[in-house]
Amino acid sequence: MIFTVPVYDWTNTRIRSEMTDGGRIIHHHPPSYHGNPLSSDGSLVFNDLGIDFFELCETKGFKVWISLGYDPAKGYLPDCNPINEHHCWNLVFILSKSWLSIN
Repeated sequence: MIFTVPVYDWTNTRIRSEMTDGGRIIHHHPPSYHGNPLSSDGSLVFNDLGIDFFELCETKGFKVWISLGYDPAKGYLPDCNPINEHHCWNLVFILSKSWLSIN
């Protein structure tokens, strides 16, 4: 699996919002939104991933490789945190269960 996600340099993932079984959204922190090309309202952020995300992937049986996403022309900058809480890194994750070997 290959994907990108911003990761903050604090230790634990922070739950910003959650949805109840009844579909109600509970905000534990002020709402934050990612850009969304399908909606000018953006997409609600439910979690701010921390560095514990690496360990979570490994405990689920994945090998983890990462790369720093960096392209100033597209707005991908090393520290992409708009609210100046710690640092936020645009990381490219490559997860593998077993057969793929990346050097």
